Amino acid sequence: MGKVTDDRTGVYEDTAAFLDERDDGERVVEALLAVGDGAETWEFDDVELDSGTFGEVVSSDIVEKVDGAYHIVDREAVRAALEGEAFVDANEGDAGFTVDFDVEWPTVAGLVGALVVLVAARTFHYKSVFVEGRVVSPGNDPYFFRYWQEQLIAQSSGPFDFGVLVNPPWDDGSFNQRPLTHATNWWFTELLGGDQWAADMVAAFLPLVFTIILAIALYYLALLLTRDYRVGVASVLVLALAPVHANYTGLGLLHHRYNQYLWFGLILVTLAWLGVDFTRRREMVGTDEAISGHLNARKTWLVAFAFGLVFAAWTHSWGGSLELFVGLGAFVGLRVSMDVRDGVSPGRVNLPLVFGFGVGAALAMALHLGLGWHGIPAPALAVVTFLGVVGVVGLGELWAKQGWSARSLLVVQPVIAVVGVVGALLAVGEIQAVVDRVLRSIGPSSAPSWQVSTQSQSLYSADLFYLYGPVAHIGIEFYIGLAMLAWCLYYVYREYDPAWLLISVLTVHYVIVAGILARFAGRLVIVISVLSSLGVVYLLSVVDLAREPVLFERMGGRQMGEKVGSAVRSLELRRAGLIFGVVLLVSSASLLYLPTMMGQITHDRAHVETAMEISEHAESLDREYPENHVLAPWAEYRMYNYYVSGESADESLGRYVYTPLFVDESIDERLEWLDDRIGYLVLADPPVSIPEKRAQPRLTDQLGVPDDRFESLERYRLIYLNADANIALFSVVPGAHIELNGVERDITVAEAEVSVQDRTFTYSREVAVTDDGVANMTVPYPGTYEINGERVEVSERDVMHGNSISVGE
Repeated sequence: MGKVTDDRTGVYEDTAAFLDERDDGERVVEALLAVGDGAETWEFDDVELDSGTFGEVVSSDIVEKVDGAYHIVDREAVRAALEGEAFVDANEGDAGFTVDFDVEWPTVAGLVGALVVLVAARTFHYKSVFVEGRVVSPGNDPYFFRYWQEQLIAQSSGPFDFGVLVNPPWDDGSFNQRPLTHATNWWFTELLGGDQWAADMVAAFLPLVFTIILAIALYYLALLLTRDYRVGVASVLVLALAPVHANYTGLGLLHHRYNQYLWFGLILVTLAWLGVDFTRRREMVGTDEAISGHLNARKTWLVAFAFGLVFAAWTHSWGGSLELFVGLGAFVGLRVSMDVRDGVSPGRVNLPLVFGFGVGAALAMALHLGLGWHGIPAPALAVVTFLGVVGVVGLGELWAKQGWSARSLLVVQPVIAVVGVVGALLAVGEIQAVVDRVLRSIGPSSAPSWQVSTQSQSLYSADLFYLYGPVAHIGIEFYIGLAMLAWCLYYVYREYDPAWLLISVLTVHYVIVAGILARFAGRLVIVISVLSSLGVVYLLSVVDLAREPVLFERMGGRQMGEKVGSAVRSLELRRAGLIFGVVLLVSSASLLYLPTMMGQITHDRAHVETAMEISEHAESLDREYPENHVLAPWAEYRMYNYYVSGESADESLGRYVYTPLFVDESIDERLEWLDDRIGYLVLADPPVSIPEKRAQPRLTDQLGVPDDRFESLERYRLIYLNADANIALFSVVPGAHIELNGVERDITVAEAEVSVQDRTFTYSREVAVTDDGVANMTVPYPGTYEINGERVEVSERDVMHGNSISVGE
């Protein structure tokens, strides 16, 4: 008697192997399936095969003999293998579905090539990052994260000293603390040794490493959704060449975004996996058996648990992450309505989803209560989201049992959601004030343009003619993705497919949210990349350069809802090259704007040299904070202070004080207020247009050519000048106080020749004389001053110690 096996997946694999090994494999298997018009058992004489071939079939465990009769071990599994379909044993819980990674080398080459493009797009500015043994992060914000990175390193004794993360030093009770990002930066730094070299390496390379992992996750997501490796490779290329994403995750850009983007990608993968697993089981064996198999699979609960971990990580990666909860809530609501529409029990099929949200909410709250991470709003909203998911799923189950329509459920859900959110805010008064702050932060700012970063503007801003903004930030792929989004929305309207519903809902969500704030365009790139790449492969098929995407073959070759075909497992080398080339052609706008956007945030070498000049000057005078505090243009403010004093956590002076020096008529009062708050002032090209009547020559004329006469304020001493870069550096000094007595004029002028580097200027200071004939002035330079025909000597000690010099009666 032959071997009896309950391994249905094994039968499928044995049949597939038999088909691969024999040239006549398909004919043999078709003969087996046709014998006796599909009779359960039969005799050898009933099958039209010779004894040798039949013996190979039996030895391959496709057919077995029981009680003197032969039968196919598993007819469904054998037929699936013959038709090249994926096979799911819904009764064998852990079997689930798999994505075959045993692919031919052109496919591997395509993925590796896409990853190489991604790395190149994020490292081409390396010369601006690695400067004279230092890692100079582009932009302003990375120095905020580098500040806390080094603060935690200073307090910890190694990578397992997690006590430094309890009640962290940045805790101010606010919603926007980014605790997981700081913890991640600290841990990897300690893992590499915890010294300055380790901190620099983490600042330089950790964003890139996380982005490579994200790209691989995105590749897997594309395979889950399309079972087409070409779409997977194209998805990675879309991500690689999106200017806005590269601008946030490039070399040296230690920021919360690299952290956030990875968690977002993993949220998509885990939720899509849960949707695809059930959908494919249902396509094979029907709804009830598919639900049982889905719930009995250990892998289902592992993925759901993984989603919970990622959900909690997302909650604590950045305070602004909470807007995703709206998108996820919309997805769950529409998923439940889809279940009701197609006769699927929402209560049963969504148990893993509810479990995952529960794990995430519990962990997010535990991190708050146990470690003091975030203020209460972030974890509380995670809990509210979990309760909302429970309510929506429960409501859907009631709707299904009562036989009510899915359309009526779609009407009721938003009403209940609004009532629930308002009720929660009223019940927990502490959240309400913070939510007001969140809503203000995501809306357009009414502040002056010089106080607002470009990421706080709309993706569809008038500055880029509304429709061109997405091209500059994402590329032409954005509009290809929008076209595919229209198809996808129609598809999920007609078909049961929770995974594509997830992509549709979150794409719509971020198309809207990025229209409010362009900073969310980075997440939009991630979710729309699969749609964009699917569109690119479809365009290639239209011009006969590639096969039609598997997903479209399904729609065109079979009735929608039938079993999907197997994955396209390899790419011919020539076709892979064409796909790569066409994607690059489609990404031509990205190739133009990617270096442009990166160039806008990398620091000019002149500014780095000026920062080093300040650092050396401050060290020579033993200045400590705030005596070495630097006021510089907002874009360079944190960079200067990181390298001079290390105090780069706050940017208020650079953002709100620097520019008004050029446009505010109360400049004297402003600089007097700054005297005790800063030690250095860096002047560069004015960041805004200066109205002619309000321009301040004292702050701009000194950037002119040598031998120009210039006038300055009393405590700001020019110590460094880079005329080529139009940068002037002033040190704040006490200044020498000169008192003139017996002056017989209304105005008195003091002049001295001043040398800075190899340049000589005439410094002039003009003051009014009192009715008593007394004039008082403070000068920041040592030297010989000509004052009313007299020569007055001012020493370096006089200037640096604020000594007084009396002249006249």
